[in-house]
Amino acid sequence: MDFAVDLILLLVDDISILAYGLLLFLIFREFVPLRFQNKILWVAEILCMGVLGNVIVFPDEITGTVGSLIGLFPILIIFHKGSWYRKITSALIVYPVMMAVSFLLQDMGQQMWKYVFRMSMSENGEDALFVFMRVLKVPIWYAIYRYVKIWVPKAIRMLTRKMWLILSIISLASFMGIIIIIYKCGYDDSYFAWPVCAATLITSMGCCYLCTYMAKIVRSDMELETARYQKSYYQELENSQQTVRRMRHDMKNHLSVVETLLRDGKYEKAEEYLQGLDQKFVSNVKNYCPDPAVNAVLNAKMQKAREEKTDCEYQVELPEKLPMDDIDLCSLFANTLDNAIEACMKIPPGKKRRITLKARCINGNFSYEIVNTKDNLIREKDGSFVTDKEDSGSHGIGLRSVRQIVSRYGGELEVRYTEDTFQVTVFLPAG
Repeated sequence: MDFAVDLILLLVDDISILAYGLLLFLIFREFVPLRFQNKILWVAEILCMGVLGNVIVFPDEITGTVGSLIGLFPILIIFHKGSWYRKITSALIVYPVMMAVSFLLQDMGQQMWKYVFRMSMSENGEDALFVFMRVLKVPIWYAIYRYVKIWVPKAIRMLTRKMWLILSIISLASFMGIIIIIYKCGYDDSYFAWPVCAATLITSMGCCYLCTYMAKIVRSDMELETARYQKSYYQELENSQQTVRRMRHDMKNHLSVVETLLRDGKYEKAEEYLQGLDQKFVSNVKNYCPDPAVNAVLNAKMQKAREEKTDCEYQVELPEKLPMDDIDLCSLFANTLDNAIEACMKIPPGKKRRITLKARCINGNFSYEIVNTKDNLIREKDGSFVTDKEDSGSHGIGLRSVRQIVSRYGGELEVRYTEDTFQVTVFLPAG
């Protein structure tokens, strides 16, 4: 009988470990993408997470807490790709919750054994209590996973590097706090750490919500910038329409002037007059693509390029429905065109200033290429382009935003440059 009970408890414990490992795997996947699309390696990470997350955390010692931390970073490095600061931030957010939940349930079981059952339980009863407290992790972490699933995935794609570092600093308080409180509290007063565990859980979940809040701010700024482009576009369109209406109203007078010039034999004057009328009918607003927001950006940047005496050519073939969000698409066009125009502005008078932009979408796959002439020196540091607007390359700032957009959609970004040209190529796959 005892053997059967032990076998059942062992089976339940193993299932809970696997379930817990799966939930941790899913949570970290929301923060940092998986390196491998291999189900065998997924199972390997789930097993590692299950074992790591079920380390017993006792008061008055740091073996469990530090051991779990040492084991967590290699797992993130091996099984997950992405920026180092994203991995560190995700660890600082999730790890304190791992330790808080493990310590809280372990210590509650200890207190129940001590004060409720008066330390007089049978061996099978103690094992059952131990397994029961471990099983409780599964619904708790499922609730945490559901919370993370709602707030994190869409938000983290919008966050800048500085925002990730801010989240790291905020999470560092609960990270250090949970380790210190577990180490400092003793077996007799371990329940004093329970409020800290609860505060740790609240702090980490608050950071998940903060991800969404900061992402909303970033998106609002992008939407505001896009709205400015659209306002400028429609204002220019309205100005052109007003000019056409005035010209139509005065057409009788214009035709009368042309008729008089022709009657008097002043053919060159008549031709010159008609050419002048033709120029007045020409609108600066063009329809480059069906998307009104992108069209507004392209018109605004074309106007800016003309003001800087830069030849600008677009070859845009985009459908009405695109595989990416309008705001992201506008940001991609705006950032790369701004960089190109600023680079051309650094070219001394007399030299060729030129920008060519090609964008197309075939079978849902989006490809984009922009090439501009340049005269400035391009500098790189740690794989990134250094921005110094008073000196050299101005490509660094916008390219960071472009890299984030490309990463968000699982695409590819390629940057090439020669002594007199700079080229950015973007490919975004369908879906």
